[in-house]
Amino acid sequence: MSRSESDPIPRATDSGFNLSGLFPPLPVVDAARATPSLGETTQVKYTTSPRTAKKTTSNPLDSSLISQIQLSPSAESDLGKQISTKYDQLNQLWSSAEESLRQFLVPYEVEYCYQSYVDTSEVQHVANNLKTKECIGWARVGTQWRICVAAYLDYHSGEDSGPYIDWKPITESAIWYRQHMVKHFPKLKEKVIEAAKKNLRQLEEAIAELGSMLM
Repeated sequence: MSRSESDPIPRATDSGFNLSGLFPPLPVVDAARATPSLGETTQVKYTTSPRTAKKTTSNPLDSSLISQIQLSPSAESDLGKQISTKYDQLNQLWSSAEESLRQFLVPYEVEYCYQSYVDTSEVQHVANNLKTKECIGWARVGTQWRICVAAYLDYHSGEDSGPYIDWKPITESAIWYRQHMVKHFPKLKEKVIEAAKKNLRQLEEAIAELGSMLM
């Protein structure tokens, strides 16, 4: 049956008029918060509408878990002292390793490169196949010969000149180098001994040649 123009249009304020039958209740929706903080999970539960949402927050990193990873002040102090002692021992061993190489009296730098790669983030490096080399070496720093580490771009600016290498003594480098270069030290020592043998032959040749000139 159609409504005539004279029939009044019902309004929400009219007595006996109920909107509940026209609109079904909103469903319950669970949504995770867009950017939860570390260790925190947040759930938003819509029970009626977004404006009246109830938010519940749970954090697995609660006080009971934190207490399990905490040490007593004395234990923390002991741990720090043990690590400091180990650092000193490692530095002393590297100093002893340097003394073991000084006896060979090698007059020029020796290096052992344990890794080389092309830096793909540099367009010119890729285009020219320029490799970055990471090395442990025996080099003169100031007035002393030291075990050092360096990373350099492997290119030649001239026929007789090689790349500039900024050597840094191992005992002055980051602890990562002092720890991880231990496995490369035997290779460096092997190369230093080879250089010493080559130097000995050159000395013998020089002595023989100069001696013959003075006869």
